[in-house]
Amino acid sequence: MTSIASALLSSSSSTTTTSSSSKELHLKFDKILRLRVYNTKYWKTECFGLTVATLIDKCSDIEYIGGTYGSNRTPTPFICLLLKLLQINPEFSIVKELLNDTTNKYLRALISIYIRIAFRPIDIYQLLEPILKDYRKLRHRLNTTWTIITMDEFIEELLTSTFVCDLSLPRMINRNMLERNGKLNSYINHLNDIELNTKWKALSDKNGSGGGDDDANQHINKKRKLNDEDDDNVSPRGKMKEEKGSIAFWNRIRKELGMKPLKPPFPDDHYEGRRKHDGKSKVGKYGGGGGGGRWNQE
Repeated sequence: MTSIASALLSSSSSTTTTSSSSKELHLKFDKILRLRVYNTKYWKTECFGLTVATLIDKCSDIEYIGGTYGSNRTPTPFICLLLKLLQINPEFSIVKELLNDTTNKYLRALISIYIRIAFRPIDIYQLLEPILKDYRKLRHRLNTTWTIITMDEFIEELLTSTFVCDLSLPRMINRNMLERNGKLNSYINHLNDIELNTKWKALSDKNGSGGGDDDANQHINKKRKLNDEDDDNVSPRGKMKEEKGSIAFWNRIRKELGMKPLKPPFPDDHYEGRRKHDGKSKVGKYGGGGGGGRWNQE
């Protein structure tokens, strides 16, 4: 909180000039929703004359997030404070310090949706993607019901959706396009590291204390070796032909289960050698191969 206080003092001491686009930042709010916010009692009594410092105190009283609720579509205090924050338009350093503060999760959610509306796509990705590691629960008030979401789900919705909390968000450039242009580094998914560490921990607990990493590496190498051996036993042409549902596929499954393989169908020349059976010819009436034609005595 000391870094936030110092940022607030520096911003209050310095005179900043706002551009025309920053003055009209609150106009990115939907007009109908903005007029509803202006008519609420919370806006008239609690949001009048707020600054960044006093807005932080107001956020400590917020107990849920959401857009509007009820049959009259009443705006929530969360949306009212968001509109006030867009009118205040704090500096970048203050916004960054408020975002990194983890004491109040609802303040962090408020700053996140403010960044999604006010900042450029590059800054949005760089600032919001680290919050995907935050798994704290948030109360979300819908129109007629309540629900519980986590912080990372809320951030994921901000990054991928254009309608959050009954509010239309500006469209963003796709992250892949920014990566191709060299404006963003490739995204590193931390869930892969969590899954790998979980497997290593489970393997070390199974084998006893100590040597968890070495045992995990040996287990992974052994599994890769078995997979390579199975791949070597099947030719490349056999891999292409071994489709799901084919005889080769089921023979492979039956071999793993210890069952006998299926008998392959007889080739055409085998039928040609067995055309005569019990004094009957299996040639059809019209010279066919016995598939539904009449049986003629020879």
